[in-house]
Amino acid sequence: MFATHGIPKIMICDNVPFSSWEMKKFSKEWCFEIITSSPRYPKSNGFAEKFVGIAKSLLRKADPEKLYEALLEYRCTPISGMSVSPSQMLLSRKLRTKLPITQTELQPVVHKHFRDGLIKKQARTKLYYDKQAHVRPEFISGEKVMVSVGTQWEPAVIVKKHSTPRSYLVKNKNGRIVRRNKCHIRKTNIQTNKELNPDYHDLGDEWNICGNNTQDNGLYHSNNNPVNLNRNTSHTTSQNGYLYNNNSASSNPVYITRRGRNVNRPSRYDDYLL
Repeated sequence: MFATHGIPKIMICDNVPFSSWEMKKFSKEWCFEIITSSPRYPKSNGFAEKFVGIAKSLLRKADPEKLYEALLEYRCTPISGMSVSPSQMLLSRKLRTKLPITQTELQPVVHKHFRDGLIKKQARTKLYYDKQAHVRPEFISGEKVMVSVGTQWEPAVIVKKHSTPRSYLVKNKNGRIVRRNKCHIRKTNIQTNKELNPDYHDLGDEWNICGNNTQDNGLYHSNNNPVNLNRNTSHTTSQNGYLYNNNSASSNPVYITRRGRNVNRPSRYDDYLL
């Protein structure tokens, strides 16, 4: 391929086998750069994945003995949304197929502005994609994160940002440094400079309820410091965690949830002693 089309400056490919030592040595000898896609993220190499889908479609539709004929027809078919075919973009001329064609149509014609149409088509596709997509957060070195491993999320630490877009080098719980895309990394509330209650680390700074303890008297704890959430001192707390209003004749109990929301006991239970 290099003898036919020349040596490229940059070659975008998969990690296996193009990230091997022999391939890196070959790229240095031939003076070109290899950029590999993100591991376990085929979207980062969408151009190659799209061509794989086209090749599979040709294999399904064409017989094995007519595969090269189907490939020739594909290269001579204009691209959707454009007026030129892949052969015209690469060779500046149409290829002769089994379909009838005049001799003048086979004359070489240089298409200079086809790339503008290609850029407009990609911009239109990006516009519709960005309507449902969102920007993922950036990470810094030393930040504690969660990394996707199969169907589970495991703790890890960001080592540094990779040279390729949207990729980071992370150190997993086994001490192994791997490369992962942003879609495989999530931020976590567990930071190096902040200690959280291990029983309620997923709740952030929310209050822990201790209403079942008679010695608390309705006090709620945060970092082992008792705090009275009820600014109105006319309430008392029973052992079942409900608050009773001493000034009210009906003494309608109110229960405060973990997130601080008041829950009134249904009126049908007024005749019962809880």
